[in-house]
Amino acid sequence: MKCLTAQRQIEDYLDQLLDRATIELLLEHFANCQACTQLYEQEQELRQALRNLPFEQPQAGFQQRILNGLHPGSDSSPLLSYAAGFISAAIIGVAIWISVGMNNFDSNLPNRFAADVAAVHFDVNRPRQVRLVFNVPEEVQTASLKMVFPTGFGVEGLESERILEWDTALSKGENHLVLPMVARQIGEGELVATITYGGAQKSFRVNLKSNSDSDMSQIDGASLTG
Repeated sequence: MKCLTAQRQIEDYLDQLLDRATIELLLEHFANCQACTQLYEQEQELRQALRNLPFEQPQAGFQQRILNGLHPGSDSSPLLSYAAGFISAAIIGVAIWISVGMNNFDSNLPNRFAADVAAVHFDVNRPRQVRLVFNVPEEVQTASLKMVFPTGFGVEGLESERILEWDTALSKGENHLVLPMVARQIGEGELVATITYGGAQKSFRVNLKSNSDSDMSQIDGASLTG
């Protein structure tokens, strides 16, 4: 197993989605590759840190409010016809937790976890669910969310729109937004998520990487779940 394949398999391994043969290959690779072992340990630390955070229970209705107010950055008209495609699947590929303070947007997360989330990997033309969890300490009546996608990446069905914006209310605690994202070409870049409310603004950057399905199958033939 090569490093690229091993790194792509880390999330599935932690989620117990790999078959025994693939697990054996992955563990053998970890035993001989310090760099990939370090990435695996970092992912474990990230998940443990997220589990230890004092997040409140998710608030209902945030996803639907987002859908009702969704519009491209260049057009103020809602894209209500796309709402059905946004409803979350039972299995989420990756979760990005964003915790912000009311006054200065100080995060409860360690700096590495708040601003530099480990890269999210995609196979070209294979959609993947990405969950954004906005955690706020009290109710917010009006907030603006803005997503700027790198070239070649976007929300499935809206790939031509590099900028999407929403105006919405935020409930106290966790506000969940699930994006069915897809990569249409091989490459990498940054997804920039910006939240604005109360006269303050903060952006979070997430690395996105993609490579072809055929490239992955040529490496070891293992199936990937995203």
